[in-house]
Amino acid sequence: MLYKSTDKSSIFNIIEFQVISFFIFFTVYNVHSENLYPIVQKNRVGYINREGKIIIRPKLETKFKKSYYKYEGKFFPFYDLPINAYFSEGKAVYRKSWRVLFIKFGYEFGVIDTLNKILIEPQEAEFGQFHNNLSKVKTIRKPFEFSIEGYSFADLSGNIKSDQLFTYVSDYSDGSAIVLIDNKYNYIDTLGNIMFDFNFEDVSLFQNGLAAVRIDSLWGIIDKSGKFVIPPKYLQIWNKSNGFYRIYDGKNYSFINESETNIFKKSFFSANDFSEGYAAVKFSELEYGFIDTLGQVAFNLNKCNGVGNFQNGLARVQIDSKWGYINLKGEFVIKPIYDYAINFTDGFALVWQGENVFIINTDGKHIWEYNFRRNK
Repeated sequence: MLYKSTDKSSIFNIIEFQVISFFIFFTVYNVHSENLYPIVQKNRVGYINREGKIIIRPKLETKFKKSYYKYEGKFFPFYDLPINAYFSEGKAVYRKSWRVLFIKFGYEFGVIDTLNKILIEPQEAEFGQFHNNLSKVKTIRKPFEFSIEGYSFADLSGNIKSDQLFTYVSDYSDGSAIVLIDNKYNYIDTLGNIMFDFNFEDVSLFQNGLAAVRIDSLWGIIDKSGKFVIPPKYLQIWNKSNGFYRIYDGKNYSFINESETNIFKKSFFSANDFSEGYAAVKFSELEYGFIDTLGQVAFNLNKCNGVGNFQNGLARVQIDSKWGYINLKGEFVIKPIYDYAINFTDGFALVWQGENVFIINTDGKHIWEYNFRRNK
């Protein structure tokens, strides 16, 4: 066993987007879990719940940096944390300085739960997000050591699932993870076994037993036996969502089923996958909105300048340069008063208003506030 787990109760002393021409879609995992969200205060990281109450005091040395979303030529600042700092299955990774005689030489990494209980003591290996209690592990070479850096996999008890070190691995999803072998991609299962005898040029994570893969510059869909459910003949294809595959032909987007039929007999300037029964699409150069699973226009959104995915029953919509959120009936439940907004994830979202950045909950309540100009 390489890693030690512990029952200590406190560590007080020790979260893809793709840009589409008319809006930004954030294609991310459900990384914000158990209703805790990271905050930054005085260069330390803590966590709040959906009501804005601090659950884990901001004393963690978790890595973060100031970054920006860019939209319509404007920049919107936020604190960017690594994905493993967001809770998944009740676990998050934190960082602790590695010091000798008060001289900092580097960092070690541990794992906590939502009650701030240490699950894995700080050590030189960095865990990723946990999925089914499995995580990728990055070995960190300390100063003056000659060990090899690389990625492997382990469970919460620290049992290594693969003796092989990889130069790239993904987090687990649907019982498998992506690995890089000889500059091509394959998958590894929960026992540490390479899943296929052949590698791919590019891949996506498995979801519900299916994954999009690229061979000879074209994309198709495989199952976990390696059999092609949809042959590799598309310029781009995404995994099934709400029963449909989204495809791109180099000019337009459309949706097909397993028989590769254009189910709606129409295409779109741009589109995102279905989420909670609706897909955000661009109908024409200046027209945006949603379609339902019958391919019908879902809501009458006049003067809509941008849209995002439904998450937690809400979707962001831009009206007359301001952003708000609609519900599954197309009704604004959070008024369009913000300069920018991102999709909800597990009950939290970021919104910008003037010089202020707010974390809000699904009721639209401001539960945390940043002012980056004031905080400079």
